[in-house]
Amino acid sequence: MSIHERRLIPYLPSIIAGVFIIGLGIYADGLYRQNQEQTLRRTVFNEASALGAKIERQVTSNVLLMKGLVGALNVTPDMSQEHFAMLAKYLFEQPSQLRNIGAAPDMVIRYIYPVQGNEAAIGLDYRTLPDQLSAVLYARDLDRLVIAGPLNLVQGGRGFIARAPVFLIVDGGRKDKFWGMVSAVIDEDEFYQESGLANDNLNIDVAIRGKDSQGKQGDVFFGSKDIFSHDPELVDIMLPYGSWQMAAIPKGGWSQSSSSIILFRLMLVIVGLLVLIPLITLGRSYRKNLRNQDALRVFKTFADSSLQGMGWVTIDGVIQYVNPALMKIFGETDISVVTGKNVVFSYYSESEQARLEKEIFPRIINDGFWSGELRLKNKYGSPVPTMNSLFLIRDDNGDPYYFANIVTDITEQKQAENEKFRLQRELQQAQQMESLGQLTSGIAHDFNNLLAVINGHAELALGKYLDDKNRLVSCVNNIKDAGERAASLVSQMQVFNRVDDVADEPIQLGPLIRQEIEMLCSTFPASITIKQKIEEDLPLVFMSGTQLHQILMNLAVNARDAMKESGTLTITLGWVRGVETISLTTYKPIRGDWVELCVSDTGSGVALDIREKIFNPFFTTKDVGKGSGMGLSVIYRIMENHGGHILLEGKPGEGSTFRMLFPPVE
Repeated sequence: MSIHERRLIPYLPSIIAGVFIIGLGIYADGLYRQNQEQTLRRTVFNEASALGAKIERQVTSNVLLMKGLVGALNVTPDMSQEHFAMLAKYLFEQPSQLRNIGAAPDMVIRYIYPVQGNEAAIGLDYRTLPDQLSAVLYARDLDRLVIAGPLNLVQGGRGFIARAPVFLIVDGGRKDKFWGMVSAVIDEDEFYQESGLANDNLNIDVAIRGKDSQGKQGDVFFGSKDIFSHDPELVDIMLPYGSWQMAAIPKGGWSQSSSSIILFRLMLVIVGLLVLIPLITLGRSYRKNLRNQDALRVFKTFADSSLQGMGWVTIDGVIQYVNPALMKIFGETDISVVTGKNVVFSYYSESEQARLEKEIFPRIINDGFWSGELRLKNKYGSPVPTMNSLFLIRDDNGDPYYFANIVTDITEQKQAENEKFRLQRELQQAQQMESLGQLTSGIAHDFNNLLAVINGHAELALGKYLDDKNRLVSCVNNIKDAGERAASLVSQMQVFNRVDDVADEPIQLGPLIRQEIEMLCSTFPASITIKQKIEEDLPLVFMSGTQLHQILMNLAVNARDAMKESGTLTITLGWVRGVETISLTTYKPIRGDWVELCVSDTGSGVALDIREKIFNPFFTTKDVGKGSGMGLSVIYRIMENHGGHILLEGKPGEGSTFRMLFPPVE
């Protein structure tokens, strides 16, 4: 090995690495050029596709506006110029490139908006315009919307003309009468600007052919036709009928290249960003356009498929239109019956009528909008709670024209809220009664112990000092009387808390009630008339005679006191079926068949604000010393223990009726 060879050994790895890097560089350079061309074509195609999609959306947004007017003419072919102008004005308030829009019944332009600047078009007969007649007849024969142009306009300037035939629907849905044409002029320059074709920042040169929607067979009307001969990327732009074809090449042509791998990589990053940014922008623009398209959709088509009720009325309240969802809320099936009615007087209660006329309608006219709850009534008179969004539509002069309403049926929501409230009240009542029961249980236990001592000593005193201690006897008698009254009170408290074990058995209520009525007749003053109506052969009831006596005596005494010992006491016993109500004391639902005992009086009745309290232990409206407040609570507890219910009916000043519902023995 020579000296020179040994000197080269330390550099051998560097030489090998250098050769490898050079080879890799050569390979990378070739691969770069190949990938550059592929990437460039992909970039051109993506940008052209995005541009084509934007052009399609611009065409679609303009055409959708026009289709709404075609639909209106289908419904109202003999509309006035003012009506036409009002509809067209609404369309022109939406984002578009429409220059004017006109309608030609019998092929003669009679409607146009705006009139100013387009006077030359009014009265034109398509049949006298050979350069347009063929396109008009072409659209009519196809029964399709066809876009012609761009071409020179009679009014001056250039634009695209979208033409759509109008056929009247007659004879059961068959199209057999040609009404005329609706045409809209799309300004050429504005269309190019809004669609992005006039954007100087485009990275591509484009040309479009397909004049008069003829696709690749049509003439070039935008850009240089030479672009089609430079191996371009082609994108088809679909129109309502027919198409355009767009050719795209990079600015500077396909021969552009970079000088290094770094530039190549940099270009890849730039191309990626150029692709990503337009796609994000495109996505946002697409969503925005979707919302706009939904907003611009013909209202009736949208409303007919909506689950929310929608409609509009005149300022006087006369119904002009309701959708199927609102028909369902009204309970109607025939639209002809609804249209023309006054919505205020036909589908709202008197209280809501006053609210609409005095509060809501004036506020809408002033503010333009109102939202809130209203209670409708359907054709059967049943109330329907609804959430409403009312807004004002004005005419061309800015005067109030229509009230429009979006209605949501919130019946199920209200039912759920009422059920929640009922369950809360039921739980509160149950907790209250449980707490009171525990309280009375403790009081009764301790009080019984004290009473045993009082009564025992009182009896001993009577037996020992009866002959010698008269004053002591009197005092002891008073002690004994008080003890007995306290024992009676404790007994009622024990019944309330289920302390006493009463032997219940299946019994017929009728005979026992007759006995109780006989006793009442003998003890009540003659100024109180006692009436009775007892049905025979009623089902047995699981009950004890003692507790039935407590129920009747407590209610009868309360009735006597309420009538000031003068009036009529009525006691009835019968069989009621199909009960469907809610207890105002426990808030529990009551359903089914029951044996019913009713006690009615002609007294002062029970005030509304205390009805929820009268079954609470110790609550009384009587003077001090004249009532313990335990009578009704004992009855309530007895009925609850036996699976029954006690209901209160009547108005203050008109007497009271207590209804005891006993479950029959199966």
